[in-house]
Parts: sequence; structure tokens; C-alpha cells
Amino acid sequence: MFQLRRSYVALALTAAGLSACGDDTTVPPTATEFEIRVENVSAVYDFTASGVFHTPLGDTQAGPLFPGGIYETVFSAPVGAKLSLATMFGQSNDLFLAPTGDGIPLYDMAGSQLTGDVTGQVLLWDAGTEANQEPGLGADQAPRQASPNTGAA
Repeated sequence: MFQLRRSYVALALTAAGLSACGDDTTVPPTATEFEIRVENVSAVYDFTASGVFHTPLGDTQAGPLFPGGIYETVFSAPVGAKLSLATMFGQSNDLFLAPTGDGIPLYDMAGSQLTGDVTGQVLLWDAGTEANQEPGLGADQAPRQASPNTGAA
């Protein structure tokens, strides 16, 4: 009797295991599904100010900045603050100008305001979304691009 019950239990477990392995009720993952996790790469800071500078110095209307042109903005910032900005390099596929890290320091270690030319702290970055073409000549650059997001990746 014991041997028979053990056989029925083994048979029942085997049947349950085999039915659980069936693939008729599972949906295989598609190749287009993926997971993205976005994380901050620096500490969280409160924004003390934000804004747009889009009118070249001496002009009365917003417009692009051409060689030799100047955008100017005025703002207040507490000791320890840094300036972070990003601007597109217009006649390119996906290049932009921005500082590294948390931004350009506005104060020295003693808390004194820094002044001077910060051009060397603003770098040219490639977003990597489009293949690069010669600046100002590429068919996939504004204003020659047929429509947004149509350049070769």
C-alpha cells in the first residue's frame, strides 16, 4: 500500500511538473522590449534660478549667435553655486556646448566671486544621435534637413 501511494504521488508530481513546463500559455519576449534606468550623476540641488538667453547683444529679437556675437545674461547666485548651461551648435547634426560635471564654479574656495573668461570651461559635446557631417554643409543639419529627426544615426 505504501509503495502504491508513493507511486501515485510521484506520478502526480511528474504530471504537474510537465504541465508547468508547457509553452502554450507563455508569451515569448519580443526583441523590441528593453528596460532603461535613468539616474542622476550628481547630488540633488535646488535650482535658484533658470531662464533663457536667446537675443544676441545689440539685437532686438531672439536669434542664433553667429561668430563674434555675444549672448549676455545677469543672475544672482549664492556662495558655492555653479553655472550649468547647454546650447546647441546650430549648424551641426547633434553637437552642443556645455561645461563638464556640475558646472562652472562661480566662487573660489574662500567664497570670493570669480570673474573672467570661462570659455575654456565650456566644451563641445556630441550627443551621438546622428552621424556627423561637416558643420554648416551637411544635408541632415538645420536648416537643410528635410524634417526633424531624419538624419542618419
